[in-house]
Amino acid sequence: MKWAVEQKSVKMSTSNFCSLPWTQIEIQTDGTYRACCRQVGKQYHNNGEDVLKFPEAGFKQAWNSDSLKELRRKFLNNERPSECANCWKEEAAGIESLRLNMSKKLSDIMFVDPTPELLDLKLGSHCNIKCRICNPFVSSQWTTEAHNETSKQWSYFDKSFVKHKRNDSVITANKEILDHWLPNIKQICVYGGETFMIPPFFELLDMCVDSGHAEHIELIFNTNGTYYRPEVAEKLNKFKMVLFHWSIDDVDERFNYQRHPAKFDKVIENVKLWNNTIDRSIIKNKIWTTVSLLNIAYMPELAEYWDRNLRQYIELLDFGYCHDPLYYNMKILPNHTKEWISDKLANARSIDIGEWKYATDKSCRTNLDHFKKMTAFMNSEDLHNEYWADFLEECGRADRYRKEDFASTFPELDKSIKEV
Repeated sequence: MKWAVEQKSVKMSTSNFCSLPWTQIEIQTDGTYRACCRQVGKQYHNNGEDVLKFPEAGFKQAWNSDSLKELRRKFLNNERPSECANCWKEEAAGIESLRLNMSKKLSDIMFVDPTPELLDLKLGSHCNIKCRICNPFVSSQWTTEAHNETSKQWSYFDKSFVKHKRNDSVITANKEILDHWLPNIKQICVYGGETFMIPPFFELLDMCVDSGHAEHIELIFNTNGTYYRPEVAEKLNKFKMVLFHWSIDDVDERFNYQRHPAKFDKVIENVKLWNNTIDRSIIKNKIWTTVSLLNIAYMPELAEYWDRNLRQYIELLDFGYCHDPLYYNMKILPNHTKEWISDKLANARSIDIGEWKYATDKSCRTNLDHFKKMTAFMNSEDLHNEYWADFLEECGRADRYRKEDFASTFPELDKSIKEV
């Protein structure tokens, strides 16, 4: 499919343009496809009919789908697609969105018979923990709890489908098209579930290493830090660069509460073990923190812990935002609590947050730069009346089921919330 009659080049630094529909394909844990991890709502289909889903539809069919063609047309027409709302909201709050971040990386692109340069692969939902802000869609552990409880997390989940098994054959089933694409692939992002629990991840490593293409591919993946697999290090060292995204949202008991049943001390032990095993000239590390109403007030404590205890192991402290579920979105906090948090973050100690080359928002050079944008995002909408009752219901349900307690884990936040 030729996307320009002439070899048309579009400057991505202008207007609403996004390069990702031409350069990336993403598969979800349920086998559906999107342009990127921030896309909401619409799933790929042909002729407005059945949603394309693996294994019935492979990578090649998704790449040439009517939905992706339509998204490309919208960007060429300088439109703002509704499915890209997460990026528009972040940009409105002064945050460097994924759209802007990737546009800087990819410069100009030529729309002639494109093949992807980036693969964003959610290879399954096998997982051994059930984070508060997660759901059955991406955690098999959440599936068990949602089955046993009347949880609002079911709104994110097709109960008739065991998602953590759907993508187990995704690499082998797409071997032919991957063999064709790999020479042009610059970056592969792998997410779960927990990456080190997902069989296709290891098949992907073998395919890249055995074909000789690993040497020109940057491999990025998330891990919850509960696994140490030293036998994988030799393969990881074959890639051009490997970036560990350590999912660490807080410290000590607050971490344990948010990422049940993971234990903070064990994760830190594994961080150190990995760093004694891997080639640090090739493999980089960053903490990837998802900021929600549970932890935004404690971001100064996380930054302090990283600076004093982990900087020698993890080069960068980075942040993303919890958009969904909305009942954990920081925008639903009471206004007086937002004011307390804004003051606390504004008065935190300034800390250089590390290697900006791998940062999501390169305009942020210190934790205070990030904190300023966090508070702007938090204060950009008042969703308290719409979702606060949902937060109280779901948080209380999870506390009872897991035998945990919000008030004793977050005493300062709880006190602020209860102030009138």
